Amino acid sequence: DPETGEPVGVPEVERRALNLLVSGGRLPRPAATVADAKRLYLQERIRGDINETAKTQRLERVMGHLAHAVAEDRPLSSLTREDAREVRDHMLRDLEMNPATVRRYMNDIRAVISLGFTEFGLGDAFNPFLRLQIRLETVAREERLPIPDDTLKAIRGRLSDNAGAELWLIWRMI
Repeated sequence: DPETGEPVGVPEVERRALNLLVSGGRLPRPAATVADAKRLYLQERIRGDINETAKTQRLERVMGHLAHAVAEDRPLSSLTREDAREVRDHMLRDLEMNPATVRRYMNDIRAVISLGFTEFGLGDAFNPFLRLQIRLETVAREERLPIPDDTLKAIRGRLSDNAGAELWLIWRMI
């Protein structure tokens, strides 16, 4: 082809073999993907940790939420702010997660992507998950309601029948 310099009518396998010969056998490194960043994060931050199983499960759960908007084979350098907003909105709107939970999950995603940018040499790329607003629509005291009165009466009745002085002191602290 006169425009691209590529041979015309040559099968793909032969074209790749020719390119390998011309380049001295060196292949260009493929672009780092979201899956690569996840794999690196597991290896660098989670493996060998005392809570490895729990942290691995959480990472899998978080990356599953990311997969709603971003495929695992997507290059890290192609992530956009729109992708980040889509992930956030999916968790808040579609899954009806608590904003505090969404914030924690987005922090996990941000950490995975940031590590990928750093370790794969994409340091100048912008992490779209940085400084993404997540409005906390509830106040902390609304999240954890007090124990209902009828439950309190039942607990006090059970304690008075069965508990010693130490248990009463613990109950008072609670």
